[in-house]
Amino acid sequence: MEDAEYEDHPQYVLAGKNSNHAIGRPTYAKLGRSNLIQLNIGAHVSEYSSNIGRPASIGPMIPDMKKLVQAGLDMHLKTMDWMKAGIKAKNVVKNSYEYGNKIGVKKTSFMDSVMDWE
Repeated sequence: MEDAEYEDHPQYVLAGKNSNHAIGRPTYAKLGRSNLIQLNIGAHVSEYSSNIGRPASIGPMIPDMKKLVQAGLDMHLKTMDWMKAGIKAKNVVKNSYEYGNKIGVKKTSFMDSVMDWE
């Protein structure tokens, strides 16, 4: 049988402006204390590819960083609750946008473009 899954994403560790994207691009910038670091690890095993991303910090997270990471986790868990059979993806995004506003997460231009989907 041919592989049903495409290759996994590249492994990367990055911080700063390039970590604002779901799949950022690393640079040669040095990581340091108080950086919110994005770790992504992927694997392709037995015709299945999987990836996982996690936030990390060198040293303790500053309060605003910790709040942002907690908001991301909260939104992730809520999104998993909203994803049900028969629910349109647009509605999941709309719920996420509304919940983000409720907890104080700034909206992005990506959300604007998704909200215009019909």
